[in-house]
Amino acid sequence: DEGSGAVSVCAEIVDGQLGVSASVALSTTSESASDSVDYEPLVGETLSFGPGDRESCATIVIIDDDVTEPMESFVVFFEPLSLFVTIDNGGDTFLQVTITDDDKIVVSLTQGDPVTDESMGRVMVCAVIVRGELDGTTATLALSTLDGSAINTEDYVAVDSEPLLLGPVAVAGDSVCGTVPLIDDEISEPMESFSVTLESESNNTSVEGTSRARVTILDDDS
Repeated sequence: DEGSGAVSVCAEIVDGQLGVSASVALSTTSESASDSVDYEPLVGETLSFGPGDRESCATIVIIDDDVTEPMESFVVFFEPLSLFVTIDNGGDTFLQVTITDDDKIVVSLTQGDPVTDESMGRVMVCAVIVRGELDGTTATLALSTLDGSAINTEDYVAVDSEPLLLGPVAVAGDSVCGTVPLIDDEISEPMESFSVTLESESNNTSVEGTSRARVTILDDDS
């Protein structure tokens, strides 16, 4: 997890016993994780073994940012600096480190309580990122409606968990919108209203601030 701030990589003697000192060089290579952005690369790092030692470890710094990202990885290579040492990690001389992201974007409905005329045919409801950013991953929000004095199929057409998609690249201030159809009839009515709710359907997203709004429909019939 990137929130841990570091990861330890170790080499262990699995066959034989040292009577003298030995050393192994470490180096890192980026894959989907970028050095100096997601982790601090190893430069000139050496694992040292003294007589009788069985294990030696090094620490790689993981950079904890505020960007919501997919899992990313980099590779650590092991190279013996002593002639009597060989590296065998299941037939490989390297291991892969995977970084799991721990960040969430925070979203909110953009407006307070919208007021619209039924002749508009629809009302638009938008969600905005108020904190955080997405980089290479997506977030799904869900928009739903609930009757008030305005009734589904009579005054508007309900939506149930209508998906709103953010990403794969988005920053604070970016928004996504959904629409709720309005029914324009010829009946003279008072102002009516229904509610719209916003929920997150992704683990990398949190809805804070305004998650519910009341939509007021103004009648245009006389």
